[in-house]
Amino acid sequence: VNLSRCLDTELDRKSDLFEDDEHCVQVHNIIKQSFLQLRVYPKTLTVRQLFEERSYELVNLFSDLGGIMGLWIGVSMVTLCEFAEISLILCSYYALSVVRRVSNALSSRRTNEEDED
Repeated sequence: VNLSRCLDTELDRKSDLFEDDEHCVQVHNIIKQSFLQLRVYPKTLTVRQLFEERSYELVNLFSDLGGIMGLWIGVSMVTLCEFAEISLILCSYYALSVVRRVSNALSSRRTNEEDED
């Protein structure tokens, strides 16, 4: 029995129904004899889900850049303060040496004036 001939002659194309149940059973038997039913089952029923996410978020990038900039600015400020401290120390030594020279010059003048009198 040929399935295509059976479907062409006995199947009503408008309603997709057979005229009687005998033809439906005949088509069912042809399909049952001619086709192979294959059932495939997985080894396990566990489901593995994979999620992708960014390894480095944009927020983390900006946070890290801000932290690095803060460190550099902090280091720069510390360096500037150290330069200011060294400058003050050098200025104070210079001022002290000038004061000592002036006081030595004044004391030597006084001693010279006293010796002349």
